[in-house]
Amino acid sequence: MTRRIRRVFALRLARTSALVVVLASSGALPGAAQDVPVVVPERDLVLGGIDVAEWQAFSRPPRVVPLGDGAAVLRSPGEPFVVVVDGAGRFVRQIGRQGQGPGEFTGVVGVGMFADTLWLRDWSPPRASFFDVDGTLLETVAASVEYAERFTGPQGITSFLEGGGFVASPDAGVVGAGERSTVPVVFGSRTNGTLDTVATRVTPEGMVVREIGYFAYTPIRRPPILAIDPHGRGFAVVRWEDDRSSGVDVEWFDSSGRPARRYTVPHETQVLANDVRRRLVAEGVELAEEPYLAARQRGDPVPRDLEDAVRDGLDLPRHWPPITDVFVSSLGHLWLRTTPQNGDHWIVLDRTGSPLIVVEEPDGVRFQAADGGWVWGTWTDEFDVPYVGRFSITP
Repeated sequence: MTRRIRRVFALRLARTSALVVVLASSGALPGAAQDVPVVVPERDLVLGGIDVAEWQAFSRPPRVVPLGDGAAVLRSPGEPFVVVVDGAGRFVRQIGRQGQGPGEFTGVVGVGMFADTLWLRDWSPPRASFFDVDGTLLETVAASVEYAERFTGPQGITSFLEGGGFVASPDAGVVGAGERSTVPVVFGSRTNGTLDTVATRVTPEGMVVREIGYFAYTPIRRPPILAIDPHGRGFAVVRWEDDRSSGVDVEWFDSSGRPARRYTVPHETQVLANDVRRRLVAEGVELAEEPYLAARQRGDPVPRDLEDAVRDGLDLPRHWPPITDVFVSSLGHLWLRTTPQNGDHWIVLDRTGSPLIVVEEPDGVRFQAADGGWVWGTWTDEFDVPYVGRFSITP
C-alpha cells in the first residue's frame, strides 16, 4: 500500500490541480481502513516564512483551531496572544497581549471554542479569558485545578467545554513520587467544583534519565491520548494495550462528562524489533551524553552505565503503538495517525467508528486540525523556519 500511495503522490507532484483519490486495499493499513478511499491533500494556503508580516513570523510551529469556512485561530507557542485569519489567510485581528490584567497573558498555552466563545488559557498563574467572536473580552477567570495530590507546579484546565464543563490532566509530577508519576485525566464542572477521573496516564512522557534529568524525546507514543472536540462538544479517550497486539479502544464523553459511545478500531500491531530498540536507545544516549559528562565533571552523582540508564528512562514497550497521534475535527470525526512503518496516513472515522477516508500526509508535514473539506498542518524548512498550511481534502 505504501509504495502504491507513494507512486500516486509522485504522480500528483507532476500535475497542477485535482486531488488524487485511490482505494486502500492492502495489509499495510490497519484492518479498519481496508477498501476506503485514500485522499492525497492539495495545499491551498501557506502562512509563515522570513519576509512576511510580523504576525506570521512564527518562532515555532503554531497550533490551529478552525473556525469554519477556512478561517482559523493560530497560537504560536510562548506568545501572549493569538491571531485570527479569514478563509483567504488574511489577518483579521490579534486577541490578547502581554501583561497580568484581564485579557492579558504571560504566555497562551491553550485555546479553543465552545458555542460562540473563544477561550485562551494563560500559563502562570493558570487563568483563562473568554472572548466573543469579534474579540471582545467577556471575562477573565481562575483556571487552576485542585487535585488530591500535590504537584511540582500549579495545574490548570486543559480545555473548556460547553455547559460549564472542562477537561484537565496534570503536566507535572507528583511531589515525592519519583521520576514518573501516574496522574488522572479528569472531567470537572466550573459550577460545582466536582472532579471525575475518566482515565490515568504516566507523566512526564519524555525520556527520564536518573540523576541526569528529563529530555523531550518520546520516540514511542504511550496510551492513553486525550482528543478534545475543538468546539467544546465533548472529548475522546483513546487507549491500546502497550505490551500486546490489539486494537484501539475509543471512549467518547459528551460536554457534561457522561459516556456517550465506545468502539474498537481493529489493528494488528508489530513487534518492536531489537535493532530498532538499539537505534532508539543510541539516539537517547546521544541526547543525554553532554549533560551526563558535565555532571560527572562537576562531581555530581551519575548513573554507572549511561546506556542502561537511557534504556530504563525510555521504558520502550514490546510492540509499536497502533497510532502515533489523534485529533477531533470540527465535524466531530476522529483522525488517527498510523505508525511510520504503515506510511504517513491519517484514518478518519465517523461518529460510529467506521472509516470514512484515509488521508495521506505529505513528507515533513504534521496535520493537527480539520474543518470540513480542509486539514491544517505545520512544517519547518531546511533553515528551521516554521510554516502552517491548509490543505484541501475534497475530491
